[in-house]
Amino acid sequence: MAPNAGIDKSNVKEGKAILYPTNPYLIAEQIRRKVFLKLLIHVGVILVDSRLMPARIGTSGVAVSCAGIEPVLDMRSKKDLDGNPLKVTFQAVVDNLATIANHKMGEADESRPFAIVRDSGAKLTDRKINSSEMAIAPEQCVYVRGLTNPPKNQYTK
Repeated sequence: MAPNAGIDKSNVKEGKAILYPTNPYLIAEQIRRKVFLKLLIHVGVILVDSRLMPARIGTSGVAVSCAGIEPVLDMRSKKDLDGNPLKVTFQAVVDNLATIANHKMGEADESRPFAIVRDSGAKLTDRKINSSEMAIAPEQCVYVRGLTNPPKNQYTK
């Protein structure tokens, strides 16, 4: 659902392309471990790319993978501003942080390969993060459902 996902021809020499790592979760974990071994601090690591959103101008960040940080916050049963329980809300923590980092790293010639985000409130963890934790089944995805099951209206038969 993302144009050119995992293939980046911008910011590289002509005729070249940058591909995502074969195992981006392993790479994120390796970076996290190296930071700990070198600096003795626990951090979360998010590999970030920019993306386009349907019907919107501009790019925002997206988490390709992460390690050492809980990727999603289940907000179901929490109360909204009116005291009503949330029924389906999951907050995409690492995608939200990826957008902040993408903004700070830049999209042009800024040459900032990483960003440090402090005091985000995100939960750090030592458990291994699985790629399925950030994915949704196609039958639950509103984009896929919208493309495969267009709404019936007065103009369709």
